[in-house]
Amino acid sequence: MSDIDNIRSALSYIEPHDRDDWWHIGAALKDELGENGFGLWDEWSQRGDSYSARGAKTTWKSLKPGMWHIETVWKMALQNGWKPDKPYTPPSAEEVAQRKAESEARRQAAEAERQRTWQKVKGTAQTVWKNSRPADLTHPYLLAKGITDAATVAGLRLNEYQGDINLVIPVLYGREIVNLQSINQDGGKRFLSGGQLEGGYAFIGKSEDVDNGVVLAEGYATAASIHQATGRPVIIAFNAGNMVTVAERLSQTLPEQVPVVIAVDNDASQTGIKKARQAAAFFNGQATAVQPEFTMTQIQRFQKGKGVDEKGRPPLPSDFNDLHNLAGTEAVRAAFENRFRRPEPNPEPSQTAGKTESDIPSQQEQQMKTETRAATAAEANSIEFDDHTQERSDRTKEPEQNEPQQKTAGETGKQVKTGSKPDIQTAAMPSEKSKKAVLDLDYRIPDTLKTRYHAVGGKFYSAADGKTVLFEDKGRRLKTSLQDPQTVKDMLEVVKAKGWDNIKISGSKEFRQMMFIEAAAQGIKTSGYTPTQADLQQVEALRERYAKNGIEPVLTRGQQRQAETAKPEHEKTQTKPEQEQGERVRSEPDREMPAAAERLKAQSTMPSESQVNSSPRADTDIGVPVHSLGQEEVPAEVVHQTDNMKAAAQDTRFVSAKTVYTEKARKLSKNEQKKLAFYERGVTDTLRGLEGGTRTDALRNYYEHTAKMMKGGKLDLPHPIQIPSHTQTPVGQKPVLEQQPRHERSQEQEPEISR
Repeated sequence: MSDIDNIRSALSYIEPHDRDDWWHIGAALKDELGENGFGLWDEWSQRGDSYSARGAKTTWKSLKPGMWHIETVWKMALQNGWKPDKPYTPPSAEEVAQRKAESEARRQAAEAERQRTWQKVKGTAQTVWKNSRPADLTHPYLLAKGITDAATVAGLRLNEYQGDINLVIPVLYGREIVNLQSINQDGGKRFLSGGQLEGGYAFIGKSEDVDNGVVLAEGYATAASIHQATGRPVIIAFNAGNMVTVAERLSQTLPEQVPVVIAVDNDASQTGIKKARQAAAFFNGQATAVQPEFTMTQIQRFQKGKGVDEKGRPPLPSDFNDLHNLAGTEAVRAAFENRFRRPEPNPEPSQTAGKTESDIPSQQEQQMKTETRAATAAEANSIEFDDHTQERSDRTKEPEQNEPQQKTAGETGKQVKTGSKPDIQTAAMPSEKSKKAVLDLDYRIPDTLKTRYHAVGGKFYSAADGKTVLFEDKGRRLKTSLQDPQTVKDMLEVVKAKGWDNIKISGSKEFRQMMFIEAAAQGIKTSGYTPTQADLQQVEALRERYAKNGIEPVLTRGQQRQAETAKPEHEKTQTKPEQEQGERVRSEPDREMPAAAERLKAQSTMPSESQVNSSPRADTDIGVPVHSLGQEEVPAEVVHQTDNMKAAAQDTRFVSAKTVYTEKARKLSKNEQKKLAFYERGVTDTLRGLEGGTRTDALRNYYEHTAKMMKGGKLDLPHPIQIPSHTQTPVGQKPVLEQQPRHERSQEQEPEISR
């Protein structure tokens, strides 16, 4: 046993401000001194900036002996300049063995006490379950949550306790009930105190459907809504933290090819998606995470009549039950479409067929192993820059029968009619890619990503919490542990910003498939994935959709210059106003923009890292939402910006006017197109200093009125004024060059400026 004064002396050289250090020191003292170490640790903790007596007691209770040892204290103190009163003498082998034995004894005692409590609670849970009656759909909680499918309550019961009619959900572990969750008529939830929850679960659905795909969800209402909408079996983990433990156990018995979808809450703290990422790693690429998305109208409906929290903030919808009640089961079903694709068309016969509903995960768990699988998915999903030489090398390795498919996928722009837009075949032209492609971090982060990410040192952190790395740029390679459509699109935005037109894809099959389809639709060549005919059809459909919305295939900088040279003059000028404005073309109201505006508002009130570290609530309140630590009011400039975003989302007049203008321009004769190019260049030069809505309105007016002047192959506008050359100027007459500076500028060949 170490000397208390010696430990106190060492602690005086260690600062308790860092939460990880604070936690490690507490674990080390508990391992060395047992419960007698709390006073010493609490005394040291009081020097911390965010000390809380309640937080210290709660954290101490959660620490387990054997996690860290006293050597941690010595090492940290020595690194900070501590010199013990007497030279440190390493413990002898006998002392080490004795300390290890004492630590193990304390750990075993704590574990034995926990097991005794679990056994006692398990008996109580089974007695309560036995004395409860079958549940039905008339329970107030089910009515409030919109649960109407009898299959969702088949494994539940009802119990009356202290005047409450409780919906009772069994917490299963192995073959038996180990705890109960009770939900009263007002929605209040509780578990039996001291009972086991770690690794426990509940189940909704049929056993024979498990091999066709299973959903892992947090709470009962979320799981019930998902099953009611999709008919898929759902495993309930009860909370995000327990989801990781349940996933670990499930992964060791579930057949490898069974798709797993992890349904997580879309909350500001991003706790759900973080835990989903950890849980998905156990399934070797067979698991995907999905979150509900809400429109502004749905958010307003949800907030109506609900008041505000202690910080004056209105509540936000977050889970699939909220989506169910706001948009119906069709919206929930749509979120899970194409999430259960199986790599193998003919899976082995289900091992769970014929089992009863209550036995499904229980019987799967009898063969669970104690070792965990390596989490390979986090490193597997990546894209990297691939030059033409490497691409040709990759293709020669593939069977000849796959070559046409790969080529078709990379060059499908030949087959898709996109009006006057450049043919995708330009991507095959000799380029300056080897000189122009950015292979380091020296590039401009696309503006479209700045509302979702904080990019630091190549790491793209979630803007919601500023700490979760969603994907990373390693120079020649982008990697991620995710495989959702939004991350795929955002990674491709970085690819385009870096000027890459050839990428090599690696990772899980689903990630490679999603990345291929999205990249091919945007004109980016790929290797590392052989597409199926269905994939190529998706590429075609996506290209057509992008063509309608004005999203053009990506070209490298060198290719842009070559393609621009090959364009007719009127096409060059027609694309410039929109490029300069940077607006997304819409033929109908943008349904995503209001939600993006609300996210921007929420992000503006998120706390900085220093606010989180200095907040007492972050240390003491378990599960405190991150947004509650930030500022209460949305900055005025953010309110103004988001109001403009919402207004712009509903305004399609600009797009309609430009569409009519473009269609009529294509029918003009070549000479009339040159005349139109002159007028358009003059307009864009005039409007160059304007920004935002003013510029948009001016351009819309130009498109509307000029379109009226186009009649078939003629443009009913005056010819530009001709400026005579110096040789044509009569003697004694001053040239009109100085009187017409704007026209002269327009006649000169302009340098190519990206607008």
